[in-house]
Amino acid sequence: MFISHSAKRDPLTLAVLRRVTGGLAERNFGVRVDMDALRPGEDWCATLYQWLAECDAAVVFFNEAALESFWVRREVNILLWRRALNPRFRVVPVLMGSMTSGRLRDAGFTDVLPVEFAREAPPPAPDPEPEAAPYTETEPETETETESNPEPEPEPEPASDTDPEPDGPWDGAVTADPGGAGEPDCPAAVREAYVERLAGAVLGRFPTRPDLSAVADPMRGWIARIADQLQQTRSDRPLLAAARTLGIREDELPDVRADTGACLLLAHRMLGTVEGAVLKSALMELSAVLSSDQLDRLVTQLLPIWVNGESARHILPPPGGPPSRAVVLNASQQTTAGHFVDRAMCLQLDRYHVGSAGGMPMGEDAAGELTDECVDAVRALLHYPPGVPPERFRPREGVLHCLSVDVSALRPAVVERAVGEVRRRFPWLVVILLTGETVPDERTLRDWRIDGLVVVTPHLAEDEEILGYQLTEDLRELPRRLNGSWR
Repeated sequence: MFISHSAKRDPLTLAVLRRVTGGLAERNFGVRVDMDALRPGEDWCATLYQWLAECDAAVVFFNEAALESFWVRREVNILLWRRALNPRFRVVPVLMGSMTSGRLRDAGFTDVLPVEFAREAPPPAPDPEPEAAPYTETEPETETETESNPEPEPEPEPASDTDPEPDGPWDGAVTADPGGAGEPDCPAAVREAYVERLAGAVLGRFPTRPDLSAVADPMRGWIARIADQLQQTRSDRPLLAAARTLGIREDELPDVRADTGACLLLAHRMLGTVEGAVLKSALMELSAVLSSDQLDRLVTQLLPIWVNGESARHILPPPGGPPSRAVVLNASQQTTAGHFVDRAMCLQLDRYHVGSAGGMPMGEDAAGELTDECVDAVRALLHYPPGVPPERFRPREGVLHCLSVDVSALRPAVVERAVGEVRRRFPWLVVILLTGETVPDERTLRDWRIDGLVVVTPHLAEDEEILGYQLTEDLRELPRRLNGSWR
């Protein structure tokens, strides 16, 4: 169980967190909380990434500090990525104190909250303050203190047995009326009751330990495939050398052995936060004991690692929603879109296909030309022979179909008409719109008139696409250089 939080300076959130972790431990959950499980001097960035990839479920505590936390945002992105790939992966968001769904939306956590919330009945309301005497014209007007929030908060809706439950394992946000528990002068009994009630609601989501062992988890599968390739070394020496190059701690090196599952540690590090130059050096350490074919297979698994996984997950449609999606990516190369899909899908090649189209139409009917080019690309994507009309195109069952379209040099009216027609014909298609190095402004995005348009964030930084392309080519070239066939 992974717990994401920013509770260090928030006593109320910290109290609920401690109660939840204690309750989970009593139920034999292995709990990962950074303040408890990280060792001094540990590479916490790489370790957190490993926890996020390995956990069976997660709890996210949202207080004011969490909304401003770079790492909470990053952890939430990776957890949502895993959930998009595996709908059985359970994530429970917890709204602390007076936190609301509106605050989360304003802070950019729109994907976190479901439509329906699990609610706790509020505590008994305190006796109302006596009302002030009504003002009359015969009384002198007195100056009153202005309240910082004159509008009353809406009454929380009580829990109802008839409220629809959200679909799937995403259980919605756990909330409880704080009843003033977050105020400094709140009575201890009220705070304790709030902590107990909210912690109990969270623990109630996990009556038993989640078991994903029988479920194909794409992220875990990708890590396992890389570990399998590393085990082909049949020797500890090159693995230890590669581990040192990747920055693995000396006290963890005894666990790096070719005859155990400890190659998972190297695989995690390779998919995590490794820079391109470091990765190439690690592969050089392994190349002496891997055949050209084995090294080529390992390299193939590593090609899309330059792509930020938090950005790539925006390619994926949300679980339970329609498979259609329109995504804006500030990239110039069609291969970049392919790498984003590879990264998002964890290279589970049997579950997705990617095609490409676009450019600068030369005729008078630019939108019609682009539409025809996209239809031809979809035909190739689905492997339909010539002569089969587009009306008969059907997607593969359980497979994600993506089409990247270069729209960087097109007028908004052309994009609106062509992309709209493609999405109408193929409502199961994920369309990735390549816009060049810059992201279009808000006016251009509105002029496209594309429903549900998603902009990939974080955006590609300056030269990031070029550096990614260079790393990809360097990795592909490495096996050929080592066997002398590159000359």
